[in-house]
Amino acid sequence: MSEITVNALGKLNLGLDVVGTLPNGYHRVDMVMQTVKLADTLTIATREDSEIHITCTKDFVPVDESNLAYKAVLLLRRHFPGRVGGVDIHIKKMIPVAAGMAGGSSDAAAVVYGLNELFSLGMKKNFMMQISLELGADVPFCLFRGTARSTGIGERLERLPAIPQMRFLITKPPVSVSTAECYAAFDKVSDVIHPDMDALVNAISSGDMDGILSNMGNVLESVTAKKYPVIEEIKSVMRECGARNAVMTGSGPTVFGVFMPGDDIDKAYGEIGKRGLSKGLYTCGPYLI
Repeated sequence: MSEITVNALGKLNLGLDVVGTLPNGYHRVDMVMQTVKLADTLTIATREDSEIHITCTKDFVPVDESNLAYKAVLLLRRHFPGRVGGVDIHIKKMIPVAAGMAGGSSDAAAVVYGLNELFSLGMKKNFMMQISLELGADVPFCLFRGTARSTGIGERLERLPAIPQMRFLITKPPVSVSTAECYAAFDKVSDVIHPDMDALVNAISSGDMDGILSNMGNVLESVTAKKYPVIEEIKSVMRECGARNAVMTGSGPTVFGVFMPGDDIDKAYGEIGKRGLSKGLYTCGPYLI
């Protein structure tokens, strides 16, 4: 095998809470993560030399050593000296960038998976997840996929039952958010209202759709939406147009609305576009395991 194509799926946070800070400065989180069928596509091919060459359909995405896909190749070279050669990696970018959807992390996970196949490294999924934590806290989940509760710094994953079928309207507003700045601002907030993550997990476990919808929430909205009011505006428009709930994912600024089969998701899509609230609009369903 000299070439492989891998889909790198995005993720949404159905729930996100920050529950503490570790001595090293990392934040302890409690999240419910959901893989979605919005994906980058990576084509990875071997080279005769040892070069790592990355191209991307979005010219603002860095293609040097700062790209997590590049770092993933270096990671596997450290773990498998002499076995991982040169590669060409082309990224067809569909997941919005700097949007709280783990696009870069998912690309890195796709490279770990793809190189395992191309160079016959023999890694099992658990080992790939273990070493990929070196690339970032979201990367193990991007290999795990499906519906999961994520704790620690995001690396402890508990498989949850698949959520009911639904549709997501995903909106990336025309602003970008620094995750580090978001968490730094959150640390200064004293009157935090935390989402009930246990209630959300229990609702998912019992297939209680009303419970899932009512317990979705993201504690980081308290800082990101305050800085960028467009987030609350998008949520309001989605709900006015029939979304069962609307929540920011990750540190933002991306917002997703939840629609059930038969709901008129196109109405919300059109209204958000007409008002100029979005730099990118996407519809997709959950990726269920």
